[in-house]
Amino acid sequence: ATEEVEKMRSPPARWDDGLRIRYAKDGGKTPGTLSFDRYEKYRHAKTVGQALDLGAKKADLAWDFKRGLLDVLDAVAERSTPAAKRARMAPIDPKLAGPLSAIKAPAAARGLRDGVKAGGANGAVVPVVGFGTYKLKK
Repeated sequence: ATEEVEKMRSPPARWDDGLRIRYAKDGGKTPGTLSFDRYEKYRHAKTVGQALDLGAKKADLAWDFKRGLLDVLDAVAERSTPAAKRARMAPIDPKLAGPLSAIKAPAAARGLRDGVKAGGANGAVVPVVGFGTYKLKK
């Protein structure tokens, strides 16, 4: 038995990865074009995240929705982290995480763990912005 789900009539405010979608079988794209080749790769996706992973662009989603090639279903599968962000995220090594060492001036920074005090003597220590763009003192 196939579950019938009501389609959204207007585009979503955000193209969240977990948003469930369904593409038209006939994409209306011209064979031999880059758009057709890309559509053939992502048209089997069931969620926005899958479509993006398969090569769709967010502009493709809006374009396809506007022309009736894409149905946005009213249910969200699950809230997830975008694939591009997942690829950038790495576990933090506990040995590297720790408090910053307070220094008097950004030019005195000798490493990424050096920071300057913000807000006076009791202020928080914040990282030196632009570290690596200055010549460090030896």
